[in-house]
Amino acid sequence: MMSSFAFDRSSELALQLKCSPSLLSQTTIQSPAYPSAITTLKQQVVSSSNDHSNARLDAQLKLPSLLGRVDLRDRFGRKLVPNNQLLAALESLILSVDDSDSCEDEQTEIRSILLIQIVLRSYSTLFESLCHQSFWLKDQMEYWSMIENNRISTIYYLIQSIPIRSIGLASQIWAHTRRAIEQLTEEAGGNHQEHRNRLSTWVRQLYNQTWARPHHAISISSLFPILSTNSRLFNSPGHSIQFLSTLSPILLTRQEARLKRKALELVHGELAEKIGCLVNVLHSLEDQAQRPAESDSALSGLVSKMIQVTSELDPQANEATDEFNPKAVMIDQLHELLSSHLPNHRGKLKLRCSSLCPPGFFTRNWPWLVSLPVFSYALSSVAYSYRSKILDGVRDAKETLKGFISGWVIRPVEDIIQTLRAGQEGTLAIMTKDSLAPELNSLERMVVEFGRDKLKWKEDDLAKLSESVKEGNLTSVLKVWEQEIKAPIRSAITGSLIRVLLIQIQKVKVDLSLAMDGIQSVLRSQSLTFGAIGVAPSMLICFMFGKMFSSLIRQRIGVVGKGTKAVRKDVRIAMRRMERTLLLITSNPVADQDHPTTKSHSTNPERTVGLLFLDLHLLRYFVHSPHFPRRESSDAVHQEFLADIKDLENFQLSWKTKSKLAKRFVKQWGFLVGI
Repeated sequence: MMSSFAFDRSSELALQLKCSPSLLSQTTIQSPAYPSAITTLKQQVVSSSNDHSNARLDAQLKLPSLLGRVDLRDRFGRKLVPNNQLLAALESLILSVDDSDSCEDEQTEIRSILLIQIVLRSYSTLFESLCHQSFWLKDQMEYWSMIENNRISTIYYLIQSIPIRSIGLASQIWAHTRRAIEQLTEEAGGNHQEHRNRLSTWVRQLYNQTWARPHHAISISSLFPILSTNSRLFNSPGHSIQFLSTLSPILLTRQEARLKRKALELVHGELAEKIGCLVNVLHSLEDQAQRPAESDSALSGLVSKMIQVTSELDPQANEATDEFNPKAVMIDQLHELLSSHLPNHRGKLKLRCSSLCPPGFFTRNWPWLVSLPVFSYALSSVAYSYRSKILDGVRDAKETLKGFISGWVIRPVEDIIQTLRAGQEGTLAIMTKDSLAPELNSLERMVVEFGRDKLKWKEDDLAKLSESVKEGNLTSVLKVWEQEIKAPIRSAITGSLIRVLLIQIQKVKVDLSLAMDGIQSVLRSQSLTFGAIGVAPSMLICFMFGKMFSSLIRQRIGVVGKGTKAVRKDVRIAMRRMERTLLLITSNPVADQDHPTTKSHSTNPERTVGLLFLDLHLLRYFVHSPHFPRRESSDAVHQEFLADIKDLENFQLSWKTKSKLAKRFVKQWGFLVGI
């Protein structure tokens, strides 16, 4: 599982934190004025079951298994736990509470540990969810930035949004016309029935009511609705539809994209501020974890902060509840967080940003879908007229592909497998297996017979001659050759010149066979290499096509989902942004007090912390993703990379120290993303 700041710190806190048994005591949780989650849940169990004691006993028996499932103390066996399992664990924990339980009971200790694990698990889940939502918003902002800064993208987006703008314009025209008709009907009454029956009179009056009055002019907001609520330039009744002729639609589209991008930046800043709040409250929890007496209040503060992050709470209601029983509030808030806030806050964010998100699939692709029948008809007509050539080309392509696969992929692979089976013997051969031995034996017999007939040697000498022939030594034959060559004609007729010549020819044949055997041995020893070289071009072609196909699959789906190049670009930007932010924060406050980054940090430091941790979270994702360079994908490099990230996450270090660490980080690891 990918490591993150929340999971790493939660694992450390899970080993340090301890809560008092009073947090789980019924006497402190129940109240008549404010019914707690324990009271409500037990009432539901009692109403659905006749035996409450059995339900409590079953819940107590489940506690050890639930603790093993959500335990964060085992860092190697740590896994993501869904929100519904956390809620089920909390409800089982609530049902297992009983007044008769002793504070020293083993079940009480298990419940205390389980409660801490559930709180820390909830924190990790919320932190991860907020980070993912921030990255999702970042993708939407990049889309609108592309629309704003690229003229071709602006024009294409304007074409894509024509149907939606036309529907808005038609709706506003119909609304104005209907109001005008209703007003004319009220003004006419019964005295002007004859005028209303005349079509020309009715149309003229309708035109005067709808178009002639300035305050009824159709606003430009029907085509660009976001401009009427966000731009002071266009929020004026005088900008009617006739004014469109003096304005560039491209300018209006860029203005719309800019406003949507800025609105998303505000939401992204709010999410960053929430992440900064969660980071700060976890730092305070780490401080108070060293003091067991304050751990209960620290856990309650963590749960309260998570509730504030995920929803807009009523402060007065919170204060009234806190004054009554803060420990009861913690259990109730944790149950409320897991049952409603965590499952719904992502949907609430998407609902809030629904008008700011990029258009949907059909809106983005309707030009292609509309033009598809026209192009299909034209292409089908051309294809029908050239059908014979197309069929021939398809057959040729089929045969080519079949020949390539069978002759250049399957057959070379089979040869390699056959070579592996044959071992050192190999499968390559340029001569038969036993062709050398007959040639050598024939030469040996010829020389021995020559020595017996011509030289009159005895058997001992002939045996030595046979051994020398096997070693390739024909000195005795060559001496006879030297004597016979002095009188070649006479030796050819009466001597042994021809016989010696034939012996030498046989010796050449033996030498040639021996050389061929050596070459064959070399080829057999390198047959696997030759097989790999033979299959390499086809494998390279298959790899290129496979990589091309996989890149098409991994391309951007909608406006999210990125490839390696895009992810490394984001990581490179995150590194530079992190270094720049810390540098501006730690620079001269007098000289840079008006800079946006320094000013934002001075007024809202939590947002700065959140933005910094978002960049660090992206770096954590990068080191565990397949986009990390493979040549550096070793455990040692990963550990060093994560160690530098953890140094930047350390709240005990000053901003000045973190600025130096960020500079060192970019210098040390920038080569991974092309810095």
